[in-house]
Order: sequence, then structure tokens, then C-alpha cells
Amino acid sequence: MYKEVHNTKKLISDVLAFLSKTPWEPYYKARLERLADLSEMPCELAIAGKVKAGKSSFLNALLGVDLAVVGTTETTATINYFKYGYPEDSNRPVNVYWNDGRKPEAQTKEFLDSLQGHDKEVLERAEKIDHLEYLLPHPILKNITLIDTPGVGSVEDI
Repeated sequence: MYKEVHNTKKLISDVLAFLSKTPWEPYYKARLERLADLSEMPCELAIAGKVKAGKSSFLNALLGVDLAVVGTTETTATINYFKYGYPEDSNRPVNVYWNDGRKPEAQTKEFLDSLQGHDKEVLERAEKIDHLEYLLPHPILKNITLIDTPGVGSVEDI
């Protein structure tokens, strides 16, 4: 990946050098500099679609794990990020990012299970969460963060 980032930055630098000799520089310089900065940031890909379209099943199949919960009814009530890394404690495999500004905290599988479904109690619990973050040492996740969403038409607003 380093090579691709380096090549992208070189290309942007070359374009900036060319633009410096043209009247277009004021219009494009800031945008291209921002693009150069973003070239080192990891890509994020949200898996979106209708409720019960198989978004979580697709993510599980892609990663070869069963972390994104699937079921016969709507099950994803939070936005879930899957990133490269290792959880500090394997008994607490997910970091919870709260809406109220609290520091993220690692949670248990039982806590995750309590967020599945769409009844009133689950939605009230999920409403307090900005997103969940799973850390996995999967090679696909070295270059991309996958995001599992509740889905279009979900009872949970995203």
C-alpha cells in the first residue's frame, strides 16, 4: 500500500507544479493539497442496502468470521466498523463509542447480543451509541474499514 500512496502523492505534486504556472492554481490548489493529505487515510466502505438484504451476511462471508449478527428479523441496530487490529482483551472484542462523549470502552459478547433486534428496549440502548468498532487481524482490513449499517428502511435512523 505504501507504493500506491507514494505514487498518488507524486502525481498530485506533479499536477500542483503544473497548475502553479496556470491561472487555475487558485481554484484547485487547496483541493489537491487536501486530496494529498487524504491519500494516507484508510478507505472506509459502508455496506448499505435495504433491511434484510444480507449486508451482515455478506460482511461475515467476506471476512470469514461470524461477528456481524444475522437473523430472520432485522438485527443490526447500530453502525458497526470493522478495522484492522487486535482487541486488548479477547473477552471484550468490541469498542463502544458513545453519543454523550464518554471515552470508548471495550464490551463483552453479551453486551453485543443485547443490541440485536428492533424492540423498544434494544432501540433505546442502541440510541445511546454512536458506533461499535471491531478490531480484527484480517488482511483485507489493512487497507479498508468496512462499515455494517442498519439498512435503508430500518427502524433505527442512521
